[in-house]
Amino acid sequence: MIDKVFPVLSEVLKTRYRAQFNEALSKVTNSLRSICLFSVEKSVPEKYLTMILTQRFWSLCLKTFVYEMHVYREQMGLPVEVKSSDAFDSFLKAFSIETIQEWFVKYPILDSMVTASMDSVLAFSVELFSNLQKDSKDLVDSGLISAGSQIDDVCLLGSDWHNGSRCVVAFSENLTPTVVYKPKSLAVDLWFDKLFHIISREEDEFPSPVPLTLNRETYGWQRFIAPRPMMDSLLGESFRKLGFVSALLTATGASDIHDENLVFLDGQPLLIDLETAMQSRSVQFTPDLSGCLLKTLFRSICSTSIIPAKMVTAPRRLLIGAINTPYPQQTSESMFVLRNAGTDGRDIARENVAFARLAEPLSLLSGESVNPVPYQQNFVDGYRLGYRRIISHREELLEALNGINFPIRRVLRPTAKYARLLDALLFPENLVSSDAASQITQYLKPLVNQFLSVDASKILEREISALECGDIPYFYTFADECCVRSNGFSIHCKDGVSPSENAKNTFVNMSEDNLLQNERFIAEGFSEIRISMSRYLNSEVKSLGVPMFNQCLNSDNTSLVSSLFSLFSRLAIESDSAVGWLPGLYGDMPLSYHSESLISFHDAAGISLPLTRFAKTFVSNTFAASLRDRALNGIRQLSDTYYATIAANERSIISGPSSIDYVLNHDKQRLSFTEGDVNKLGECESVGDVFNGLAGQYLLLASLADVNPRTLTANYMHMRNIVEKKHELSGGIAHGDLGLIWALLRVSKRLDDQLGQSIALEKLNRIDLASLDLRIGYCNGGAGLLLVKSEAVKFSNCMSRRELHSIARQITDLSVLRGPIDLSVCHGASGVVQSLLQSYFDTGDSYFKDLAIDYWSKVLGYAREFGYYTGEPQRDYLLGYFLGWAGIFDTSLLVYSPETWRWTPIALCSSESSRPARCVKQ
Repeated sequence: MIDKVFPVLSEVLKTRYRAQFNEALSKVTNSLRSICLFSVEKSVPEKYLTMILTQRFWSLCLKTFVYEMHVYREQMGLPVEVKSSDAFDSFLKAFSIETIQEWFVKYPILDSMVTASMDSVLAFSVELFSNLQKDSKDLVDSGLISAGSQIDDVCLLGSDWHNGSRCVVAFSENLTPTVVYKPKSLAVDLWFDKLFHIISREEDEFPSPVPLTLNRETYGWQRFIAPRPMMDSLLGESFRKLGFVSALLTATGASDIHDENLVFLDGQPLLIDLETAMQSRSVQFTPDLSGCLLKTLFRSICSTSIIPAKMVTAPRRLLIGAINTPYPQQTSESMFVLRNAGTDGRDIARENVAFARLAEPLSLLSGESVNPVPYQQNFVDGYRLGYRRIISHREELLEALNGINFPIRRVLRPTAKYARLLDALLFPENLVSSDAASQITQYLKPLVNQFLSVDASKILEREISALECGDIPYFYTFADECCVRSNGFSIHCKDGVSPSENAKNTFVNMSEDNLLQNERFIAEGFSEIRISMSRYLNSEVKSLGVPMFNQCLNSDNTSLVSSLFSLFSRLAIESDSAVGWLPGLYGDMPLSYHSESLISFHDAAGISLPLTRFAKTFVSNTFAASLRDRALNGIRQLSDTYYATIAANERSIISGPSSIDYVLNHDKQRLSFTEGDVNKLGECESVGDVFNGLAGQYLLLASLADVNPRTLTANYMHMRNIVEKKHELSGGIAHGDLGLIWALLRVSKRLDDQLGQSIALEKLNRIDLASLDLRIGYCNGGAGLLLVKSEAVKFSNCMSRRELHSIARQITDLSVLRGPIDLSVCHGASGVVQSLLQSYFDTGDSYFKDLAIDYWSKVLGYAREFGYYTGEPQRDYLLGYFLGWAGIFDTSLLVYSPETWRWTPIALCSSESSRPARCVKQ
């Protein structure tokens, strides 16, 4: 279609803008006459000016063209016919200066947008060739252009239009792009190159990732880098080199280094856009624990976009990152696409689209896409080396930060958000008046979370002004300041942090523990890649595990206990008197890495439980006791900070406020918050389920010696009736009938209701493994069934020991497994072990204890040989209790001293009430 449209369109535009076009052509030609070290083919200036004028016009008028073509078709009385191009060809034949003029009368916003853009793009072109002439000697001396060569083409590289229709342009020799012109300072590229040479001078294997660059104050030249396919034998070393570079990007505070900004040349990573190699902040981090968690995220590899992320501002929920899935990513988002191009049925319509990668930094000679998953260890190895090299050269690197004042791009909103708004603005109905246009631009709201209200309003005006000129808004700051600038406009950020100060803070705080934190983030990123790949392939993608956790598993349980304690202590993030963790995200969250608000028993609060157990087990370890106390302080602080998030699960004893109450006070005989919460509720229509409802709160409170029985009576009969009326029983502890039966069993015992106990036991006897969703899980599987039936032994002799043994054997049968094993409490092996040990404590039958020890030993061996995950397939980095390594850590501690009674958190009862009568206090 473009092959048909552009020749017609370009002639019409050259005629309409004849005076401006000829003036620009004359100036460009004059500039080129004085170049003597190389030549520019005679036809290039006019071809280039025609091309850029046409492309700029088309970028603004495509939708108007389509709409007006259909108006013309209707006037001609022609049908919509996909197989015909009669109306399209006729419309194109009639296209003229008058057509454009009619559009401008009909769409005044388009008139002002196009008129300004045509003038701007020609002025930019004159400036471009003037700079080529001015810098010709330096371009040859630097090797960017060959002496005696001929420039035979100039093309656009598909960058966004910024700052008055400026864009990135490539000059070609022998029709091959060789040098790129960028209408911005490239001082940051040279500065990054300087830093890289400081950390790499001991290693010849790490050449600079910065292409050959010639910088000028407001623009610069750079060697054009075309990625070349490589042999797959180079992939491991390529990822190692990328890891090395990524460590420095982390240190400088880089952002937006995604796959469009990275290419590989013969296995060497090259950064082709470093405008965001540093970043400033509008506000300071708060000194409390929540601020420390956010600071850790902000100063980590997560901010670089090297490892992939889902971003809340990207509605397609795509993974954005330099390291990414090699496959298309399906999305349910409908987008405007051009259909039936070049026919009478051509139209712009909404469609659900599968998105391929934005770019392919790595490609193979075979033509295959590169799967990064097998090279996670290579990337981590390079990252470690680079990170440690930065630490060893810290003082020299800090010195290189002094006195820098070059411009750094300031990304206030994602470019994709601006692009979508501009895309919507360019629909003809939005171009008829300022009021119509404002119906689109009003979707931009002032950035009051980043700036003072008055400043946010001024920035918003600037954003809208750029969009109404057809540009993507562009802001920048200087490296040593806290201003937001854009073409003579500036706003000072009173409480901000400059890019150089931010980089200094990161350099100063780099440590071995922070390196470990970054390695966990890397694992989280690679996990997201595997999940995306698995969805596309409809099969599991093999994981090699997380290096730090692999090391923990490479030994027996005794070593596992000490290794995991060391790991959790090093991954703890400190404030003055508290510590917390970033436990990692799971499920279909729209945002990656930001797990700071996951502060519940299910997640980060659960980490305190194995720390408490460790401190009790190793009483001489004063550091363990201190870490436990600071972890408990952290839970109190963060549960206040993120109360609104926790309260979204208001009745959950796993993820809600009651779960915090349980973690902090499980060793007491009263849970005041939970009891008060239930009393405030009174009678209600639903008791919910154990993990997210009143039934769970009843289950927990019934285990407490000092709870007021009246607290349990308001909805007890309602719960009993619900269970009694159930005929088809299904589902486990978490959200199923087994959980309701468990709650009724415990509450009826607490209230001494014989009928309730009878109902609960009768229903419990009818549940077997076939009734459950999972074979082995605690939450919805056989481990939970074993735990509940073992507790029932304390209430009645009707539970068959043979049945309990049978369940135990089935849930510990590893022969049925295929592929990696789930190590988690919720669905996996840790939940099985804890249920077995709780069954031992409840029944006194050592069969369960012996089986737990043997099973756990086999599980660790299986995980070493066949792989593992925690809670959800492909996730192996989670730190929380139910789906992560805290639950595994706690399980290893329970196995460490199985002869001694230990409180089991998944029994969902106070530690005192779960103590068997035969056990004596230690």
